[in-house]
Amino acid sequence: MIGKKKNKKFFFGKIDFHSYLSTLKLGLHENNVDSFLLREDGPEKTYLDLSDSNFITKIYFFFKDKFIKSRGFRKFNIFRYIYTIFYMVSVCILIIWIILNFKYIFFNSGESFFNSNFDCKIFRFFKIKIITIFVGSESRPPYLSNYNLNNFNLNKLQEIDKTVKNLIRRVENNFDIIIQNPLSGYYHKKPFVISQYLGNAINNKNIFKRKICMAKKIKVVHFTSAVEYKNFRKIKSSDRIYKFFKRIKSDHIEYNQYSGLKNNEVYKILNESNILIDSLYSDSWGGTISSEAAAHGVIPVIGIVNLKNLKCFPKEIIPPYYLVQSDKFEKELTKLIFNKKLIFDFQKKCLDFSHNYNNPKNLGKRLLKIVNNEIQSSHYCNPLEISWVNNIAGNKKESQDKIKILFKKKKIDLENFPYFKQNLKNNEYI
Repeated sequence: MIGKKKNKKFFFGKIDFHSYLSTLKLGLHENNVDSFLLREDGPEKTYLDLSDSNFITKIYFFFKDKFIKSRGFRKFNIFRYIYTIFYMVSVCILIIWIILNFKYIFFNSGESFFNSNFDCKIFRFFKIKIITIFVGSESRPPYLSNYNLNNFNLNKLQEIDKTVKNLIRRVENNFDIIIQNPLSGYYHKKPFVISQYLGNAINNKNIFKRKICMAKKIKVVHFTSAVEYKNFRKIKSSDRIYKFFKRIKSDHIEYNQYSGLKNNEVYKILNESNILIDSLYSDSWGGTISSEAAAHGVIPVIGIVNLKNLKCFPKEIIPPYYLVQSDKFEKELTKLIFNKKLIFDFQKKCLDFSHNYNNPKNLGKRLLKIVNNEIQSSHYCNPLEISWVNNIAGNKKESQDKIKILFKKKKIDLENFPYFKQNLKNNEYI
């Protein structure tokens, strides 16, 4: 009976990271599939906001706001308990409304309306399929994170490691479909959909209007990280990139670095550029900024710590970016910037890939294939077969000794990935 009442297929919530959920909603709309997006982060953080609202969600947000503010009240303040009760009632009403109206629920990063994902059990009881995608490093083993290795604290690292494992166990027990990056999927025990198969969809009305021509002057751009993210700057290696271009004596190459720009400002710069330097130390091809660059016909140049990482991805989903081994970055970049024909060919390939693969409509089609179990077996990853261990997103020389310490002091539980353990013993892991 409930199934017959459903008039919308997808419910999206709750954090719209880089407008990903809004783009999914747009893609489904272009495939004539209805959906509802509940956003709990502010629309000012993203360039596309397709969030929805109705009386039930307004009640939910009203009492959630009161509940959060009441946490600052004294322990025995009566309004603290009143707002808690009303907030829980509003959550229950929202859950009932979702049950009555939706067939699929899509959450970011294993979140739901309860920290324990108890509501997911309720949804699954009513035959609603629950999907989640990991879009950041929240599910990544902490000792494979450059940030954690640079803020090296054994006890803190072990604490983060336990939190990540608990997150993955909880998600695997409560979600029907998990979409994940294989290079962050070591702690999974069940197969998951490769997140790069779904892809990064970019939506901007001016984004595909550029005509690619043979450039007279090569314009190279790099967007640095904010000063406070010093460890992330090491991954980007902005200073090293700047010094590289300072050494180059050529009138036909123009290099610029930017930081702290708004989306429309970034797009304007990309539309006038030929090459984007993303980062020197990455485990795979870039994220949103690389996708946005490619959509403008700009070549993303990305240093991969180990190009063997790409073996765990089907060839058809690997974008035609300029991917180079991190320790050969300057050498390979030099080959590109002094070859106008090569630049022209890569720009066309990047633009075509973005237009054909990363547009919202095709993203929506792939999401529908995922929920209907219609994707190829190669688009799934079996975590027990992950053997590509050279995927630290950071400078490998700085990371090597720190990982050895973790292994010797048994701060890393290696029982689930024997390949990593064997390579570590043989000193071949990096």
